[in-house]
Amino acid sequence: MGDTMKKLFLLLLLGLFFPIKIKAQESVFIFGYDYINVPYKADINPYFDMVFNSIQLKPGYSDPNFEVSDENDGYFKHVINTHILKTYRLKYKAIAPKYYQQETKLIEFRIVDQEPPKVIYSKPVLHLLEGVKPNYLSYILVEDNETKTEDILIEVNDYNVDYQHIGQYEVIYTLIDNSQNRTIHIEYVEVLDKIRPTIESKPLDQHQLGYPFYIEDFIHVSDNYDPNPTITYVIEGRLDEVGYVLVTIKAVDQSLNEATLTKKIRIVDYIPPTLTLTEQVISIDVFSEPLDLSSYIGQIGKNLTVDDVIIEHNIDYESVGEYAAIYTLTDNYGNLTTKSLTVKVVDKTPPKIIINDLIIDINDIVDLEEGLRFEDNYSKKITYRIFETNFKQAPGTYYVIYEAVDDAGNHSYHQRIITVTGKTTAQNLYIIGAIIMGIALLSVGGFIWYKKRKTL
Repeated sequence: MGDTMKKLFLLLLLGLFFPIKIKAQESVFIFGYDYINVPYKADINPYFDMVFNSIQLKPGYSDPNFEVSDENDGYFKHVINTHILKTYRLKYKAIAPKYYQQETKLIEFRIVDQEPPKVIYSKPVLHLLEGVKPNYLSYILVEDNETKTEDILIEVNDYNVDYQHIGQYEVIYTLIDNSQNRTIHIEYVEVLDKIRPTIESKPLDQHQLGYPFYIEDFIHVSDNYDPNPTITYVIEGRLDEVGYVLVTIKAVDQSLNEATLTKKIRIVDYIPPTLTLTEQVISIDVFSEPLDLSSYIGQIGKNLTVDDVIIEHNIDYESVGEYAAIYTLTDNYGNLTTKSLTVKVVDKTPPKIIINDLIIDINDIVDLEEGLRFEDNYSKKITYRIFETNFKQAPGTYYVIYEAVDDAGNHSYHQRIITVTGKTTAQNLYIIGAIIMGIALLSVGGFIWYKKRKTL
């Protein structure tokens, strides 16, 4: 045989040999469980069967003589107690004669508690504002299939509860048994306000008649929670009459807690009646007719008339001066209002200047104040002066303006006309010269005319 043929033959032998060797090294068995959980207090036998039946040949293998056996005698299995949480180990053997293989494996049987605790009873928690935080454990009863009740851990989560504000909130209970099985239970917490509002009486115990009535002037209402309790009140008596009334006040907060208080209030009238005058100061002429002082009364208080006003005065209508008229109004409760009217008696009439116009000759001597006299309605003393004049001692017409002032400062003016007649010396010389000049002109003219006629 050639070398090449020898190599092929060896490779063929190796190819036949190695697959058989590889299969001999691989396990042909499947063990379905390394461990199995057996529920607390359960029948163990079905779980024996489950483990036993899970041991099989791998897919692709077949052996009519395949068998499974456990290496545990019946006594050992019998001592397994599912009422005790414990782990037991049992030995199982698989045999496949066809493949010359067998395998033994320890499989754990774990007795476990998988049932969570139960809530037997719970009720909503009622919590009062400003009260002590509730003992939540007193509102719930629990049990467990394995763990004693006193050993069940109960965790309370009240993070969602606002103990300072009324309302309904959730509290979460978490129950944990010894096997760490958990149950979540939700209950409700009702935060309540059972405290009534407080009504405090203020020192004020009287009300002015005719003013708006505000109950807040007489009481102060507060509440531990509600910033604005509802306030209602009932009045027994009349607010529009002097006397007493009984006021029953009721305050109700938003939780419908209610408080009441009865207060006696006196209705008083300390306000003077309304009295106004249409004028504060008036002026009248001296010697005027007496005034109707009641005509200056404006507004008058309710249930009162002009006849209820008393007017006192000291007005002297014949003397210049300042006087007062006092108006007094008293209401039915003795309240009094006084007003004053100032009356000024004044002299508004200016003095009268009396003097006649004058015609004089140029040669007359004139006193411009001669014949001047005055008349006045009140003043005894008149001052005067020549206010303005253009008078001169020459023929013509001139004026003189006189000014007179009485004691009240009233001014009057009067214009007097003065006519001056006659001629001055210069005027006479001018006239004589004019006459002489005229005669001379006539003489010269006559002479010239005569000469001309003689020549003709």
